[in-house]
Amino acid sequence: MGYVGCHLSTHGGFMTMGEEALGLGANTFQFFTRNPRGAHAKQWAAADLTDFRTFVKERGFGPLVAYAPYSANPASGTMEEADLARVIYSEDLARLESLPGQFYAAHPGSAVGAKSKSAAVAQVASILNEVLQPTQHSTMLLVTPAGEGNEIAATFEEMAALLDQIDKAHDVGVCFDTACVWGAGYDVADDLDGVLQRFDDAIGLDRLRAVHLADPKYDRGTHHNHHAPLGEGELGWDRLVAIAKHEAIADTVRIWETPHDDIALYAEAIKKVKRA
Repeated sequence: MGYVGCHLSTHGGFMTMGEEALGLGANTFQFFTRNPRGAHAKQWAAADLTDFRTFVKERGFGPLVAYAPYSANPASGTMEEADLARVIYSEDLARLESLPGQFYAAHPGSAVGAKSKSAAVAQVASILNEVLQPTQHSTMLLVTPAGEGNEIAATFEEMAALLDQIDKAHDVGVCFDTACVWGAGYDVADDLDGVLQRFDDAIGLDRLRAVHLADPKYDRGTHHNHHAPLGEGELGWDRLVAIAKHEAIADTVRIWETPHDDIALYAEAIKKVKRA
């Protein structure tokens, strides 16, 4: 029934992450492709990649979620920043060809300095149309934002408008972030069915490929994307597990997220999904 995992550090390489995920009971995981607050990318060891490709095939792992750094802002009105996002995306997607079949998740970005949000949306679509290739073996996922500051695509309708401008030859999906959609005002606590129906009406559930399971720290609609430790936020364990087990989500790649990547907490979260 789908895949469930958590965010892990790349410090020890892919085999280390794979063994750690397996020990947690996971059959997928998420990792940053490079320094999350910068742009430096550590080289991936060829031998580690070879061993890892065999490992995930033997262990039945699902697609991994490779996460672009927060420094990548394709919606920026500053061309140097937008160009950096273009370079990061191109390089990351090229490197992911050594691990075919994964997801590449990125935030649509913030329109800071842009002429308008609509201009920023068009710019993001243009960048994605440039860097995405029909022959690539990774699927780009846009992460639902909380709508903080000048973030674009914070409503499902706005996300759909962005997706509509991306070349139909490119298979681009969505990563549904529970903390972000809560921050954007969607009541995933008491009206999950209604929220998912709105998602389906605007975007289509066929584009929902991955879910970030995070416990929001602040009230709904505050447009903040800050996480509380799992089970201690506005959603809590019961609601998060209910989201993870919902029929529209259960077959996606589900990634638990908590501050500071608490491994013991991740193990508990993965167990809760499996035994619920």
